[in-house]
Amino acid sequence: MQTYGRIEPFLYTDETSVREVLERFNTSMLPIGCVVDSDRRVIGTVTDGDIRRGILRGVELDQPIVECMNSAPYVVRDGEPVPTGVARYDFVPILDDERRLVRLHVPSQGTADRGPCLVMAGGFGSRMGEITRDTPKPLLPLQGEPILEHILRHLEQSDHRTVFVSTFHLSDRIEAFVEKRSGPANISIVRETEKLGTAGALSLLPESVTAPLVVMNGDLLTQIDLRAFRDYHARHDLDGTIAVARQRARGRCGAGRWGRYRRPFRPGRSFADATN
Repeated sequence: MQTYGRIEPFLYTDETSVREVLERFNTSMLPIGCVVDSDRRVIGTVTDGDIRRGILRGVELDQPIVECMNSAPYVVRDGEPVPTGVARYDFVPILDDERRLVRLHVPSQGTADRGPCLVMAGGFGSRMGEITRDTPKPLLPLQGEPILEHILRHLEQSDHRTVFVSTFHLSDRIEAFVEKRSGPANISIVRETEKLGTAGALSLLPESVTAPLVVMNGDLLTQIDLRAFRDYHARHDLDGTIAVARQRARGRCGAGRWGRYRRPFRPGRSFADATN
């Protein structure tokens, strides 16, 4: 059973259109939600299955989501135990006495952990000057959420359940964010007491981490299919696999060619297949 205390991503007003709900579902970790009235009281729940059934009944995308929602969902009052047997439900809203959402319980579906990950979030972000003086780069907002939230959600959507986040610069800010966050991944902080350099945090991981490890920067925004990435690595029995992107690039960055690795190129030069 997973518990989600950060409820805002799961709330939809009774005036939200079916189209908007689908758009949010498309980028959400879980395609589920609660529909609330103007006083934020829960009046129904919605899943992607509810929407499919609504569309088959003739509901149009620009109609309000109340046309598709389950208006009599199974709920539990806050403070009461969640009974056994709830696994047959997509999720269980936990409501207060005013029928406002407190948190969500999502029954475990037995998803296998796709392996451990390390998110390196200890950099100074010095090239961004004053912007990162008081806010670490991974916590800078993007589309209303910290960059790190986008990364962690991507990992969770790819079925990664063991995540390490390395910290150094303003580590307390990142640790506070992780502590407050809700999600299916088990996230552990790896604190560098001194700057260890690029990928130096690998030396701080527990010895129990023996499976192939996905390593990502804490400011990396990508839509890479991580399942396919790991499957490729395992299928070819490789020592290491690096994901690159074809693009024109200028400046100090690494450059890759399919099948081999080339050292960083000099500033001012560019290659069509270079990547940072």
